Amino acid sequence: MSFSNLCSYLDKGSNNWNARTSPISKITIHHAAGKVSVEMMSAIMRTPGRTVSWNYAIGNDGRIGGYIDEQYRAWTTSSRANDNIAITIEVSNDTNSAPWTVSDAAFKSLLNLCEDICRRNNIKRIEFTGDKSGNLTMHKWFAATGCPERTLSAAFPSIANEINRRLGAPSQLESQYVTDPTTQNVSAAGAAVSGTTVPITELIDYKKINPYAATIDSTVSSIDIQPLRDLGVTFLCIEAGKLYDASHIELDRFRNPNLDTIIKSARHQNMPYGLYTEIYGRNIEEADKEIYQIRLAVQKYTPEIGLWLSPHFTGTKENNDRLLKRYYDAFVKLGLEGQLGLYCRRSEIEKITWSGKWCEQLLFWMDDHVTDLSDFDRLLTPDFFMFSQ
Repeated sequence: MSFSNLCSYLDKGSNNWNARTSPISKITIHHAAGKVSVEMMSAIMRTPGRTVSWNYAIGNDGRIGGYIDEQYRAWTTSSRANDNIAITIEVSNDTNSAPWTVSDAAFKSLLNLCEDICRRNNIKRIEFTGDKSGNLTMHKWFAATGCPERTLSAAFPSIANEINRRLGAPSQLESQYVTDPTTQNVSAAGAAVSGTTVPITELIDYKKINPYAATIDSTVSSIDIQPLRDLGVTFLCIEAGKLYDASHIELDRFRNPNLDTIIKSARHQNMPYGLYTEIYGRNIEEADKEIYQIRLAVQKYTPEIGLWLSPHFTGTKENNDRLLKRYYDAFVKLGLEGQLGLYCRRSEIEKITWSGKWCEQLLFWMDDHVTDLSDFDRLLTPDFFMFSQ
């Protein structure tokens, strides 16, 4: 065993390694917390007083460097147990500050390297479970760190799906419905079945659905994360609040009164989360009032899995497009480009010019219902439900 043939740079000079005592079965991805090259990663590894190393690093330009031979355990995640069975990869950011985005070149190289590692180490399938039990893991699950930060963390489901596609393994998005085994309610993407007497557990095996999100609305006052993890939940989408009610009456308070408690629980138990909010603005003035309140929540809570807008459009397409642009521009300025989505029914999508730029700039999480079981396949396609671009 040595290094991947994809490496264009090798640095074998570090003594920060140990022999492995178990076969390689995992991949752990880190972010470098800076815009770096593979040569700079050598300098970082040799910083006086630092006893760290990694098997691979990917520069901002997409070049792949090899540092610790795969047959050895690198000192990367502060966890001997994880590093003993994992290939560790540091990925350059293309910024030197939050939101710590990653260049297209680095991301493409990451996918290629992960695929190569899986093929050579007989890893048949990537399982991203949202915790340590899967074979695609995060540094922050083993140490007091934010690595990888929200941009790269949010891409983990997409990384797993793409690698599995290349390996010929079933996609983790092959089934999108989420069933609560206690209530029998289907909740993924807001999908539900009505008008059927067939037990939902006979239709859907919720144990095979991975990953999926749990939406937490403002009525939830507290939450225990572990039972959600046991069911396969990999991130939360938490209601931030709303400024108008369904009758378009302005509310005295925007913020979800339980938001702080829920997010503290999520952070304490390392559960990634995003925020969602219903928007009712009918004109630019009302949209700006909503944007102000949403901005306060985003700035305080920094949603790792992005911000989801649940629109209630009432005007013409031209006016709705104008309002949506107002929201989009405001939140892109907060660093949420690529992490903004619409969480709504298709009827709302029909009220904007979706076939144009919006379908390229926004994610779409469909909140829809079906009345006929034959519609299941239509709803389950990734065209209608995406965790990421």
